[in-house]
Amino acid sequence: MGITSMLVLLAMGTADLEVNFSIRERQQTAAPRCASLRKTAAPRQPADQYGKGICLLYGLHGKANEQAGQAWLQRAAGANYADASLALADYLQTQSPDAQREALQWYKVAEVAGDARAPVRYQHLQARLEPEPPQLPDGAILDPTPQEMRTLYGAGYHCHRMAMGHRWCHDVTDGL
Repeated sequence: MGITSMLVLLAMGTADLEVNFSIRERQQTAAPRCASLRKTAAPRQPADQYGKGICLLYGLHGKANEQAGQAWLQRAAGANYADASLALADYLQTQSPDAQREALQWYKVAEVAGDARAPVRYQHLQARLEPEPPQLPDGAILDPTPQEMRTLYGAGYHCHRMAMGHRWCHDVTDGL
């Protein structure tokens, strides 16, 4: 397995599968133009700024320069080029939690620019970053400490593990 394939698999753990497919598709679409786009000092058209941003961001036909790639995508997004906003948000979604929070802002920019995929990706990422607490039955205890768990078990409670690492406990006689 090559480095690129491993990086894609690692990114899949932090981003939606659809986002990862979009990133790969962008790379494949931009790659044939990267050699000429990299030679252009300052492309004027938003589509070319977007293409240069993709080439630099992912190191297509040359060395990666993530900072410059992001700057070119931001420039194209500033010209209301929705694909650039979405591409930037998708890239940030595969990065650190702080970058993922920034991705939320770029999804909103893409939505305003008319991209129909942006609101769905925004919602998925926001749910991952800020999961809603589950609806628990009355008397349930959310995320007890290990010491509290011992006490709860002794008092006849039963505990469940949930997604996102949460645990909740309830009295076994409450009918659940």
